[in-house]
Amino acid sequence: MLGIGADGPADPDTAALRQTAVEPQLSAAREYLSTLESKGQAVRGEPDAQDPWPVAMLDFDDTVFVYDCVTLGDNAIVDVASGDVIATNDVGTLRLDAAEMRRDSDGWKAVSVSLIKEGLEECPSPE
Repeated sequence: MLGIGADGPADPDTAALRQTAVEPQLSAAREYLSTLESKGQAVRGEPDAQDPWPVAMLDFDDTVFVYDCVTLGDNAIVDVASGDVIATNDVGTLRLDAAEMRRDSDGWKAVSVSLIKEGLEECPSPE
């Protein structure tokens, strides 16, 4: 179950961010969560499902570029105080992202993530 702000508003200082992202993606994620927090909002529900495949590897296998076919999960942005739903996903539709991942001592972390196309019925091959 996804709970970015499971017990209150989204927290831009959550430890999970440092476990999955480095700069500049870390700052982008914190900015997004700060915006939710300032509005008293959170993300709740099922997480999106990801299916990444490598496109290119650089720097002796320490950096990889991937396309990521994301299946949107049943999650929503909610107002924490009232429980009202602010926005929802188009559950089950696909979104194609491109990401740069870098390996550090703790594993692979996102450096940047860019939306290529959303509202897909299937993800095209990058080839």
